[in-house]
Amino acid sequence: MIQFRLGERTWPWDGDVSIDEIIAAEKAVGRLWNDLNLAAKMGEGEATKVFFWLARRRAGEDIAYKDLNFKLVDFAVEDVDAESDENDASEPPPGPTGAAGASTAAAHPHSKKK
Repeated sequence: MIQFRLGERTWPWDGDVSIDEIIAAEKAVGRLWNDLNLAAKMGEGEATKVFFWLARRRAGEDIAYKDLNFKLVDFAVEDVDAESDENDASEPPPGPTGAAGASTAAAHPHSKKK
């Protein structure tokens, strides 16, 4: 799992999306979901913004995609699982449980290990 950080606030993102979230993201940016996933993993700004927007909507924020703007210096994508992995190094990792294509921005090149 990753989390988005803007200043001191964080929003989790587990990559488990609903069809309505996929449709909302595609409508917001006019691109297909699979393209957004790949673009986010490569660090593309528009794709990163759409995942951040979805995370904030999940948190109950009523914010329009076009109104979401922030300074990159205040923003980070953090790998929350990396901290867990470091703390649980003695336990074997779990097997694969996610659905194909469910991974999102977890491999984002701007991700920071927390």
